[in-house]
Amino acid sequence: MTEGIGWIVDADVSGYFDSIDRTRLREVLRHRVNDGRIVRLIGTWLRAGVWAEGVLNHPETGVVQGGTISPVLANIFLHQVLDAWFEQEVQPRLKGRSFLIRFADDFVIGCELEADARKIMAVLPKRFARYGLTIHPTKTALIAFRKPAGHSGAAPRNSTFDFLGFTHYWTTSRRGFWVIKRRTARKRLRRTKQSLWRWCRANRHAPLKDQYHMLCLKLRGHFQYYGIQGNFRLLEEVLRSAEKAWRYWLSRRSSKSAIGWEKFQQLLETYVLPTPRIVHNISWAMQGSTVMHQRRAGTLAPEEPDELIAHVRVCGGAGWVTTGSTRKPTPRSLCSSRRCGFWARLTASVRRHVDLGRTTWRKERWRTCE
Repeated sequence: MTEGIGWIVDADVSGYFDSIDRTRLREVLRHRVNDGRIVRLIGTWLRAGVWAEGVLNHPETGVVQGGTISPVLANIFLHQVLDAWFEQEVQPRLKGRSFLIRFADDFVIGCELEADARKIMAVLPKRFARYGLTIHPTKTALIAFRKPAGHSGAAPRNSTFDFLGFTHYWTTSRRGFWVIKRRTARKRLRRTKQSLWRWCRANRHAPLKDQYHMLCLKLRGHFQYYGIQGNFRLLEEVLRSAEKAWRYWLSRRSSKSAIGWEKFQQLLETYVLPTPRIVHNISWAMQGSTVMHQRRAGTLAPEEPDELIAHVRVCGGAGWVTTGSTRKPTPRSLCSSRRCGFWARLTASVRRHVDLGRTTWRKERWRTCE
């Protein structure tokens, strides 16, 4: 990593949504919400109960599973437990650089020094225990994730870690530089294949158009999430698995409906399944954030843009926050002519509106060069 982060604390909260203390949750909400009517309305949501298999249950702890406001309340509670504590209490006491990345109850903490990472590992269970939460003892681990030393042909000796369905690992690029790449985690890939197989078996007697429409939705959703740079081969593997499962169970609709691969290929010419494609270019979008950090630290060096940290950084550096792409427009003094300055401002404006595969074009009027 360009920031020197070499140690990852991969933590897991045991049954987070079911173990939230409602009394402590109300205390956290009172820090921002002073209206008693809103607090009482939230209490009504918490006491709504859960209807499962014809039985209405009223759990005394946690937030209601499937409730409209449950993800918001869980995020607010964990922000107080982890995010604010890490930024205000932990980072000022660390000797090296660090960052925190969190999505819902899944989070990882990166540290530059091993001693800092071990301190966080020791204090993290105590912090969560104060709020009635438990850190899973076996799923929480300290992982060495340093940039491999030596030439590009040397085998990396670092471990990998899974986060948000992706396996993060060190490898070499086509130009021979060490870069961090991501691929679909093995458990997620296996679960996706099994889910497609079970769905094709359960719906093999449905009309062909309905099956095709639903398969397209499933594959398109998978490609939209896992279509990240460096993961194209596993996207193709999911497509081949879907085709194999669809042909297999279409052949077993009856004893006389066997479909060979030649006939199935003709069927695919009519019902064309979505093709895999790369949707997210994380390394390109995060390049601006890394350059900004290097400029502040005074260690700006020519590195490959793929050599970046992760999707979103909640807390980065020494107490300052970086999120998303933070490209700055090229200063006019660096341009040799008005035409060069015009194209520099145009490029910088377009890049500011590009964020992780979602492109937003805004119409702006530019002053023509004289």
